[in-house]
Amino acid sequence: MNKVQFKMADHSFSDDVKKGVAEYFKDHAIDKSGNWELYMKAALFVPLAIILYVFVLIGNYSDGMGIFLFIMMGLSFSMIAANVMHDACHGSFSEKKWVNILMGLSMNAIGSNAYLWK
Repeated sequence: MNKVQFKMADHSFSDDVKKGVAEYFKDHAIDKSGNWELYMKAALFVPLAIILYVFVLIGNYSDGMGIFLFIMMGLSFSMIAANVMHDACHGSFSEKKWVNILMGLSMNAIGSNAYLWK
């Protein structure tokens, strides 16, 4: 499938933004890929989502407990999307391309599509 691309005659705005971002990262000595905080969030929210999903599938809960589990599962999915998938699909979760691709697929695991998001 061909990648969708938009033709723009003037690249000055995007060039200025990229230059400003690069300067910000350089001035503040920030690495362009993930740090230990991002990896800890991934290590917390991915297993949490799996555990909650398994509990929902195998359990027989009261209405209140079922609603609580679904809310918690939804929140963990949101945290995966906002932290793990987002950075991975932008190529900034890791310096290794294969890690970004793998972690970007977490979008597929929570019911969406990383290819369409990109």
